[in-house]
Amino acid sequence: MVATQVGWAPWLFALLERIEGLPFVESLEIMELSSEEVNTEFSLRIRILEGTDVSLVLPTIVDLITQESWKVYERNNTLPTFFWEVVG
Repeated sequence: MVATQVGWAPWLFALLERIEGLPFVESLEIMELSSEEVNTEFSLRIRILEGTDVSLVLPTIVDLITQESWKVYERNNTLPTFFWEVVG
């Protein structure tokens, strides 16, 4: 995982650890934010193992991100804003 200047918070570590723990995830990369992402906290690239069918694993990733984001909302009354993508 490559880290940039992100406001590291416990929820972010929990999210990254859970994603990294998925058996089909090869690596994670936290990317620099572009000028279009002004209201975004960070940008995440999830690289899955070669040969993995993205359509089969995407629901698992979405559920995980939703669960962790909801936990943040319950604590802070705000949702984290970030961009994420899955690449194979």
